[in-house]
Amino acid sequence: MLVEKIDPIGAEPSKRSLNRLPDVRRPAVQAQTLHPGRKVDVEAELARLFEDLSDGERQRVMIARAIAQSPQLMVLDEITAFLDLPGRVEVMALLRAQARATGAIKLLSSHDLDLSLQLADIVWLLDGRGGLTVGTPQALIDDGHVGRAFDSDAVRFSPALGRFELVE
Repeated sequence: MLVEKIDPIGAEPSKRSLNRLPDVRRPAVQAQTLHPGRKVDVEAELARLFEDLSDGERQRVMIARAIAQSPQLMVLDEITAFLDLPGRVEVMALLRAQARATGAIKLLSSHDLDLSLQLADIVWLLDGRGGLTVGTPQALIDDGHVGRAFDSDAVRFSPALGRFELVE
């Protein structure tokens, strides 16, 4: 099946029926997915068979379709899985920009802590021992929560650099 013919999994939120989702090719839908002059790039995939797409290409198509619905709440699990680094940054930045522009809530789980600390407004940090700490990324860094949750013999979080470093 061609990507442009894929039937929706969900419905348009305003109609509460099994109508087709907004067409990701329409200019109005593309405008909703803009982030400083860029959109989720699905144009190249539209004329291809969905089953022929790579995992990353499939992920971008599904992200574009979800964003096109303009939901007030998006719950996303590992949304950047299968994407290369530029794709992960672009999608996370797009979701942040859309949330700020529309007031919509983007709640996501991610193992990409470096990127999450850079782009999230609030982080719910699970420490691996059953503990949960909630705060801004900077507060979690400053209070040492990130280091306590993830430091090991092989890797340490550097508050000064805001990223993980290998222990030598």
